[in-house]
Amino acid sequence: REILHRVSYHIQELLPWRTSMLIKKTPYIEMTTMSNKEENVMLVHLVNYDVTLEGIITPAKNLQIQLYLPAGKKVKSVEYSGTLSELQSLQFEQNLKSGNNVISFNPESVDVYGLAVIRFE
Repeated sequence: REILHRVSYHIQELLPWRTSMLIKKTPYIEMTTMSNKEENVMLVHLVNYDVTLEGIITPAKNLQIQLYLPAGKKVKSVEYSGTLSELQSLQFEQNLKSGNNVISFNPESVDVYGLAVIRFE
């Protein structure tokens, strides 16, 4: 496990703009991304594992997410929910860094599950 952690840190150091990641180190949060080319969207799924044995959840606050985008894609909108409720529009920043297209956004929190829907132009 320790070797895997070191490898992930080295990848982030070597390829900072080619990595989708939680910018602010947030323990207990797992992030996965999925793309649907037909629908022209990318999904970002967040899971918060900060739960006690009694089932008490500690929401993760002030998340900072960076996403590496597929070549040629421009983001039209980002919608997010961290409470399994209706998606809300979320501000984002899109940049071209070292030739790579990335966006960053900051969801306020995630309870157990969070979902961001990135819609492309």
